[in-house]
Amino acid sequence: MAIAKSSVFVADVTGPRGPAGSIHKGSIPNGSNINTWHAPAYEGSWTFSGSGAATLTGLPSGVVAGQLFVLPGLGGQFLTSFRSTGSPEAFWFRGRTNLSGGFGRWQNLNSTETLKNRGLVPPGTNLNYWYLEERTGEWEINSTTNAQEVMNLPVVAPGKLTNNAGGIATQIYQSYGLNGSAPGFWHRSLANVSTKVWSEWVNLYASGGSGGGGSSDTEQYALKHAFRLDEARKRLGYKLGTGGKAAIALQFDDYNGLFRDKVLPILQEFDIPATMALAVNWVEGNVNHELAEAVPWATVQSWVLNDGMEPQSHSWTHSAASSTAQLKKEIIDSADHMEKQMPSVVIDGWSMPGTGVASDPYGGYNGQSVKDFTETTAGKMLLSRYAFVGARKGGYLQPGGGQDIIGQSHGLSETYTVQQFKDGVEEAIKGRYALATMHHPGWLDTSGYKTTAQLRECIQWLAAQRDAGRLVIVTRRALNLFDPTEDHRDNLLPGGFNGALNGWDGWTLNASGNPATSGTAALTYPLTLLPVAWARGSIREFHAVVKATAASVVRLTVTGGATNVSKDYTIPSGSWVEIRKFFAVPKVGGSTLNFSLTRVSGGTVEVQQINAYAA
Repeated sequence: MAIAKSSVFVADVTGPRGPAGSIHKGSIPNGSNINTWHAPAYEGSWTFSGSGAATLTGLPSGVVAGQLFVLPGLGGQFLTSFRSTGSPEAFWFRGRTNLSGGFGRWQNLNSTETLKNRGLVPPGTNLNYWYLEERTGEWEINSTTNAQEVMNLPVVAPGKLTNNAGGIATQIYQSYGLNGSAPGFWHRSLANVSTKVWSEWVNLYASGGSGGGGSSDTEQYALKHAFRLDEARKRLGYKLGTGGKAAIALQFDDYNGLFRDKVLPILQEFDIPATMALAVNWVEGNVNHELAEAVPWATVQSWVLNDGMEPQSHSWTHSAASSTAQLKKEIIDSADHMEKQMPSVVIDGWSMPGTGVASDPYGGYNGQSVKDFTETTAGKMLLSRYAFVGARKGGYLQPGGGQDIIGQSHGLSETYTVQQFKDGVEEAIKGRYALATMHHPGWLDTSGYKTTAQLRECIQWLAAQRDAGRLVIVTRRALNLFDPTEDHRDNLLPGGFNGALNGWDGWTLNASGNPATSGTAALTYPLTLLPVAWARGSIREFHAVVKATAASVVRLTVTGGATNVSKDYTIPSGSWVEIRKFFAVPKVGGSTLNFSLTRVSGGTVEVQQINAYAA
């Protein structure tokens, strides 16, 4: 049975069968053969570690500690393996292959194997008949209309279907949560192989089994986080290699009107992405503060799509909370509300707000220890709702390895001078570290903080270091996947040319094998989104390396769905120049992203590379 790494088949082991306390079975007895664990007596969660793991039969190769989830009958087994530090290492699944008790091979859902993308589910399809091997793959439902034309979906909403057919088939449907519906993660399997009767669809995100916190979530939050993280990592290509360079991210919290007026123009001038920590009340103007200004959600969404500003939830009210209902509103409802108001973007990151109660802002959680994430309601909610959780753990310099660092803090606050800012970045460059900075736009130009002019000086210097090849500038989301030991960075476009247009059209190849023109026709590339639907919602860097025989003006353009990007650049004569524009791939809408490079005026223009890097 094939399993897609991006679509984790997860059962609701709480909910219908009672609270987590009634299904946790304790440690797996030494000497057990879990290959035989498919009967109802084994249903529940089991832990294993240390020397006892070596006595067990049926674990994935190399796994020495973790938590096993057993679903009786045809459900299969799930396993979260752990490193010695206790942090999740990988998420595994294996399903039943026959009714006599056989299991398929363990599948590491964090690996780089993928199921084949099969395109749109044809109108009129009845999913109850999709149990044959020929239907295996990832399929897209790209609109509500498309969903209405497919029988036996769990919900009438766009989404992605993973069909694991052949043997005991399973189906997984990730609905995107449009038209007022909440996002869902649904699964079902063949309940009877001989009669081809399916089990009921179960929504992992449903209330009671998936609210994100509380005692009923003790066993579930790690599974939900594994799924969220896998989807988010896949969106950016799993790792962001920098080839030995440091990685820097800029974050701006609250004061959205001042962000628009003071900060965004600087970022646009120097073509730099950033992360916006958004609190619902601040965006909607429901804050009793003289600098609070309501900004339409459509405007915020345009900053994401057309300027590469990553949105993260910064809570609903920016206040402390303690009850489960209050925590749910701050942590879970805030992100769901943002995605409903901005249907073309993804909220998969959290940035901890300052609540004014530093010692206990969220009912025992303050984001500084492993216990905060594993033993508090707020911590469980955070891990179940978000792929990336920023908090107060660690120093401000972040090591790279391509794996998420839960609770990573930021550094270089707005109180730093320009020189202190530069010194901190130089420290990151020297150690090949990642570094996230943070500023409140509302504190610019006030006593003890940077002026807007000083912020511009910092960003201009940062852009110069990037252009000199000393660092890369990305979002905080991408910072989580930073790896200085690798060169690969996911690219949605072919990259270089080497004597071939590689799908580009409109210019001709010159003697060097590069596209070139002295006219005004655009060099264009239509990227069909269906084969790379996993990239929807990602921030990207549209990057080109160009040269001209005389001073020239060129234009970069990206259009598709709600994304509409265009910017002109003046390039000098005779030398290769890098130009870039950040944007987001829309989560929904549009079947194609259209990329173009246009010579507006000047000499003959030649292009050596065009990329759409993960950022």
